[in-house]
Amino acid sequence: MPVRIGFIQYRLQLLRQELERLVAELPALGALKVIITGDLLTEDIKPSSIIELIIVQDTDALYLDRIDFFVSHLRPNVGVEISV
Repeated sequence: MPVRIGFIQYRLQLLRQELERLVAELPALGALKVIITGDLLTEDIKPSSIIELIIVQDTDALYLDRIDFFVSHLRPNVGVEISV
């Protein structure tokens, strides 16, 4: 599948902008710490690259409920994988 010239730079910019928005909202949702992993950390961006986050939070909620909470409140505009 052909990829347009400059798409990787565009995808990187899009991921960075969304990451900035997400990180700004996380403290209000109870996140104590955020760890970035994956392609965005290494800047080895591909057309399929997503934002991968590990969020540290003091909670008794079940694992899937924690993920659902953050996804439903953050409403990401690009692919995001969250572990809490």
